[in-house]
Amino acid sequence: MPRLSIVIPTYNRGHYIFECLQSIWDQGYQDYEILVVDDGSTDNTLEILQPLIENKKVKLLHQTKSGAAAARNKGVINATGELIAFLDSDDIFYPSKLKKQAEYMDQHPSVMILHSNFNKFDDFGNDLGTKYTSFFSGHIYPEILLYWEMLMATSCVIVRADLFNEIGLFDEDLTSAEDLDLWARIARKYPIHHMPEILAGIRVHPQNISVDKSKMAERHLKYLHKAAKEDPNLGEAFEKKMYSRLFMYSGFNMLGEGTQKEMQIVRKFMVTSLKYWPRQLKSLLGYLASLLDQKSRYRLTLIWRPIRDQRLAIKKIFP
Repeated sequence: MPRLSIVIPTYNRGHYIFECLQSIWDQGYQDYEILVVDDGSTDNTLEILQPLIENKKVKLLHQTKSGAAAARNKGVINATGELIAFLDSDDIFYPSKLKKQAEYMDQHPSVMILHSNFNKFDDFGNDLGTKYTSFFSGHIYPEILLYWEMLMATSCVIVRADLFNEIGLFDEDLTSAEDLDLWARIARKYPIHHMPEILAGIRVHPQNISVDKSKMAERHLKYLHKAAKEDPNLGEAFEKKMYSRLFMYSGFNMLGEGTQKEMQIVRKFMVTSLKYWPRQLKSLLGYLASLLDQKSRYRLTLIWRPIRDQRLAIKKIFP
């Protein structure tokens, strides 16, 4: 029985899947199984995987198109390892990722979930910067429901398999933010642990679900409504604040390169944010920034993002 199971959901990622798998084979850690869950692909994914299945390098599970949450759940249910790592089929592990995280879990038997920092890159190999996720460390519930500046990447996470028996699986009723929902449910009961190393690469490309930024707020709102329903102790004020911050950061994510049509959506988001939480002054600044021309907004983004990333990097050193 392998120590670790790696669950890879995939849908029409034939052009990425081999690079994804190669990043696992290049690890300095071999005590694992790979479970690829095909979510009804119609491209050449199965053709690429067939020889790997025959050589027993991967285990393939099939399902009709049901979404990433259902695919990850199918992988978790069929996993045999004590530890479960996730890897999206367009992402990659960096060398020693599995070894370092497995050793950490062995050395800290009370740790239930562990993640790391990550890099973003595009299809041309361009480095899009390091993302520091040190906020997600310790007892961070319910604050995790307010945080949108930087999010944990699923491909950086490793958990104990037993955790799913207690917390439950990914919520298949959520069309997005199913990972955020799971992290929040875990954080409600356990501390989150973070390795201050860059252990995975997250690919940014036009087919990413998260690219549709204009619809992200509405999709993620369902996750927050669920969180509020499951924990009435959050209170009305906290609930309004978390909705406010969701719309505010959704708007900020569109400011840099957005068109004037998209700026109308930004202004709508900022107004919604202020309705929920009138003291959210950043929303007012975001509204004013949306009135600028695209070149000016882009310049502001170039100034702001390095400041934000530097602040998060410092937080990594001084948690």
